[in-house]
Amino acid sequence: MNDFKDYLVAGNPQSTINTLRNLSTAAKTLIRKRLAENPSTPLEVLDRLAQDANPEVRAFLAGNRATPEEILHQLSFDEHDDVRLALAEDPSTPMSILLRLTADENPYVSDSALRTVEGVAVEQQLLADGFTAKTEESEVFAKLLVEAGLVDESRMPTYLTESVIQARHVARILSQNRVLNRDVLVKALKLQALINRGKISRDGALEELRALAQRV
Repeated sequence: MNDFKDYLVAGNPQSTINTLRNLSTAAKTLIRKRLAENPSTPLEVLDRLAQDANPEVRAFLAGNRATPEEILHQLSFDEHDDVRLALAEDPSTPMSILLRLTADENPYVSDSALRTVEGVAVEQQLLADGFTAKTEESEVFAKLLVEAGLVDESRMPTYLTESVIQARHVARILSQNRVLNRDVLVKALKLQALINRGKISRDGALEELRALAQRV
C-alpha cells in the first residue's frame, strides 16, 4: 500500500519539493520513473536521476519537458540506446540535440530523430500559415498534391483517414509516413497558403509543384 501511495505522490505535480526529494532515493524503479517524468521534480533530483543506474529511469527523464537542456544534452550521449531513442522521438527535444542524433550510430535512433526533425519543420509551417486539423483543409491540400503528381491518388484516402483519426493535418501524416520529405511538404504548404490568400492561382501553384515532382 505504501508503494502505491508513493507512486501516486511521486507523479503528482502538487507534491512538495521535500517529499519529492525524499522519494528520489526509493529502491523501487517504478517510483523513480514517476519522479523522472514529474514536471515539478526539483533540479537537484533531476540531476541525480540522470545518473540513475536503470536506463528506464533515464529514458523517462528524457521525455520530461521540464528537464533542463543541459541534462538532455548529457542524456543524448547515454550509453543505452533506449535513452537516446526517447530523446529522438520527442518533438520537444531541442533542435540542436535532434540534429546531432540524426547521425547516431544506432539506425533506429538516427531514423527516429530524422522523422522528428522533419515533423517539427512541417508543424512549424502549418502554424505559420494558420492551417488547422479540419478535414476540409486536409482534403483541399491532398487534392493539390495528387493533381501535382506528388502523391499516389490510390493511397491518399488512407492518409486522410489517418489524419481524421489523429486529428492532424494530412501534411503531418505524410511527413511521419515518409511519403514526402520536409522540403517538398513545406513548399507545398506555402503554395497552398498563397492560394488561400489569393496571392497565386491554383494553376500556377500546380505548375510549380509538377516541376518539383519531376525532381523528387
